[in-house]
Amino acid sequence: MQNSRIEWFCGEVEQNGNLCQWRQRLVVLIQGKKMELAGPTTSSRLHMMPGQPLILRTGDYMAKIREEVSDNAYQYAMSYEFLFPDGTTRAYIVMGESE
Repeated sequence: MQNSRIEWFCGEVEQNGNLCQWRQRLVVLIQGKKMELAGPTTSSRLHMMPGQPLILRTGDYMAKIREEVSDNAYQYAMSYEFLFPDGTTRAYIVMGESE
């Protein structure tokens, strides 16, 4: 992982409502491709910053394809599952790709 940041994301939900939440945004290098991923955050349990979103540290993590859909040769949708040192996993969806 080369870059990690938190962003405030708002989107529409069923019945004409909106939902806003923190989202983790990552820039990663997987098999020579630079990708931008998005996924859930976890919250701090610190007394001074309760509920503060936690930023992932940059570094090398194991990742595997969780799901891939490709209807043709020029577009796709994909998600990856990351394995963290404590044995937990978390899924992130591909939001962008560059060379």
